[in-house]
Amino acid sequence: AHLKWFILIPITFVLDFCKSLWTKASRLSLECLQRNYTRLSCSKVFCLPWQRCISGKCVCKLPYQCPRPGIAVCGLNQKPHWSFCHAQAIACRDSKPVFSHYGTNCKDVFEVQLHKFGDNEVVQVKTAKGKALVCASQQWNMAAANDRRVGFQQSLEVGLSKHT
Repeated sequence: AHLKWFILIPITFVLDFCKSLWTKASRLSLECLQRNYTRLSCSKVFCLPWQRCISGKCVCKLPYQCPRPGIAVCGLNQKPHWSFCHAQAIACRDSKPVFSHYGTNCKDVFEVQLHKFGDNEVVQVKTAKGKALVCASQQWNMAAANDRRVGFQQSLEVGLSKHT
C-alpha cells in the first residue's frame, strides 16, 4: 500500500506566498531589475525585423535598411511599400500604424462613412459592388436602417440582396 503524506500549512502562509508570486518584481529576474532591461534590450531579446540593435537597445531601422525585394504591401495612405519590413520601419519611426494589406493594388477597395440619424449613428460601407449599412446599436435595426429619412437611395435589404 502506498502511503501519502500531507503537510498542513497555515492558509495565511499559502496566500502570502501566492500573492508574492504575482508581484512585478518576482516575475523579473534580479539581473533584469539591476540592469534596467526592457523588452527593447537586445542583449536579452531579438529585435524585430524592422529594428536593429544599437548600444544594447532595439531601435527603428531607417526604412531603406530593410531588405529588398520583399512581398509588396500597401499602406493605410494607399502608398505602396516594397516589404512589410519597410512599412513597419516607417510605422516604428513615426509611432503610428502604416500597414494596410499585402499586395500591389493600393487603391481603396472600400470606403467607410459614419452618418448621424437622430440619436443613432450608421456606418455605411461603400464597395466596388455597391453600398451596405452596418448596424451595431441595439436600438438600430434593419427597419430603422431602411427608413427613407436616412437618405439612402434604396432599402438596405434590396442593396444587400443584390450582392449576396
